Amino acid sequence: MFRQVNWLALTGLVMLAAGVFLVFSPYSMFPLWAIWLVGPLLWYLGAALTVAGIAAHFFGAPNPKKAAESFAEAKSTPHLERMGLATAPARVESEIPAMSGFTL
Repeated sequence: MFRQVNWLALTGLVMLAAGVFLVFSPYSMFPLWAIWLVGPLLWYLGAALTVAGIAAHFFGAPNPKKAAESFAEAKSTPHLERMGLATAPARVESEIPAMSGFTL
């Protein structure tokens, strides 16, 4: 259902909402130390967890099952063939045309 990074972002949103509620609540509702210390702490940590969870969702590793399937379907990298009269340098399997002057 939810991946671990989705729970991270959801937890961050809950912490963010709790911090905002504490900071903007009436002073008579909670002790002053909770409003001034715990409120901003929850707010800032919640924002950081939300951003980290969203970034991990988009830039993190894919699902292990999907990664295994895509690895099985992957094709081998094509070897360089003769390009004009030159042969491919040793240990080079593929080449970026803009970086053709550099070899491994």
